[in-house]
Amino acid sequence: MPPRNEATLLGLPRELRDNIYAHVLGTDVDYKVAKDWYQRYGSQRFYDRSEHPEGPLREHVVPWTSLALVCKSVNDELSNYMHGTVDHGESRSNDLTTWKLDVELPRRGIGAVTWRRLPCAPHDVSVLDVTINAAEDIRFWGDGGPTETVPCLYQLLNAILHCGSHLRWTHPLPQHLRLTEIRICVEGSGPPRYQTWTTGDDGEAETVRYGDNFSGLNNLVGTLCGAGMLVGYVDVVRIFDGVDEVVEKLDKERSTDNVRVVPAHWDGYGFGWGREC
Repeated sequence: MPPRNEATLLGLPRELRDNIYAHVLGTDVDYKVAKDWYQRYGSQRFYDRSEHPEGPLREHVVPWTSLALVCKSVNDELSNYMHGTVDHGESRSNDLTTWKLDVELPRRGIGAVTWRRLPCAPHDVSVLDVTINAAEDIRFWGDGGPTETVPCLYQLLNAILHCGSHLRWTHPLPQHLRLTEIRICVEGSGPPRYQTWTTGDDGEAETVRYGDNFSGLNNLVGTLCGAGMLVGYVDVVRIFDGVDEVVEKLDKERSTDNVRVVPAHWDGYGFGWGREC
């Protein structure tokens, strides 16, 4: 019998294999890692901790991790492609080091949390790209402190930075994520409103945005960056909505010793930080 000619991945030209790797790495993984986050009221404290379902909602395999298990040759080629050492001299795309996440914000707490792209391992990720799909008129701050949406968002960030994409506190990363940038796109913020304040002895006027989801999230980002809590985790945090953009740059030289992440009167509202919180 004549030998059978079977098509194989490694039998394709390298350029075509690289196109396949690019397609697999760029595929929307549609990984709904959590259905909702909410506050749980404890008997001794107002806030116990933010929590999500134990383990993933469903078993999920990121496609490129399966491809890496095909054989050593494919694993080596895929690794070289991901790290920018492909044979024909192309440099690594920034998209290959960007994790993309969708977060639904109902009027209380957090709704679905869905990963869209996970094209690299935790030690290679450099950008966290988050799209916030928010209901209108979310309250972030009340008379007694933050509403439950604020600590839920805070603990979601906490879990991502310390546990990676699966968000399981039972399986923290050996080292927390080290990012160059967090990008936060706010959708559903509603029409912007502005107010002009007079500040300082010289009567200098400052116009600020207020009363919508963008300004609420911007206040939260400013609080976290101003406290110095994210030093060592991220260099730049950028928040935008197609109308305004605010960029917070973290001082890399700032000491994080004895940093208070939030004001003292927020203690007990669920603002613990780190792998042991």
